[in-house]
Amino acid sequence: MVPPRLPPAVLGSLILLLVASVMGLILAGRPDPALLNHPDIEIISAQAGIAPSWKTVVLFSSGETEAPAAAVSAKLQAIQEWPTWARSGLRVSEQINNFDTGMIRFRIEALYGLIPVDYTAPIRETAPDRLLWGRVQPGAATLFAWRLTPAEAGRTRVSLTVYLDGPAYGGLRALLEPEGQAEVDRIVTHLLTALR
Repeated sequence: MVPPRLPPAVLGSLILLLVASVMGLILAGRPDPALLNHPDIEIISAQAGIAPSWKTVVLFSSGETEAPAAAVSAKLQAIQEWPTWARSGLRVSEQINNFDTGMIRFRIEALYGLIPVDYTAPIRETAPDRLLWGRVQPGAATLFAWRLTPAEAGRTRVSLTVYLDGPAYGGLRALLEPEGQAEVDRIVTHLLTALR
């Protein structure tokens, strides 16, 4: 039996809708230029080595704490302890995540736990004021960076940047930006709370 064919007008409409959707992503789906010029994001963008485009999704959150930078850095260096304060979809999957192996492995429970993703990535840079890890592969970059900067009155500004670049990220922008931004905001808020 031959499967039924779509009428040419319906097929043409579907193709036109698909092309319009892709063009909408390419033309309208770009990170905010002011966000891309932020110093924290310029650092991670340079690590990616890929010019931001419609495929780039940037999630950024920051806040201040009265804790000294050394205390914040110690909290971030204890990667296995992240789930105790992050209270998010982040789960450490395995204890290979230390600075001796140079790798971080964790699980992201995306879309309310419907899509669990195990992610293993090399630590790309570690310093008292910075922890950057992630992967850059042909056509895709997935990078994460914590950065600590001095603020007024001995306070410490803590920021978390998630830099995603690739056609899949650009295509999922409508889901990634609101859900991912909410998650990044939660993680930073929980870290600042844990430092009190």
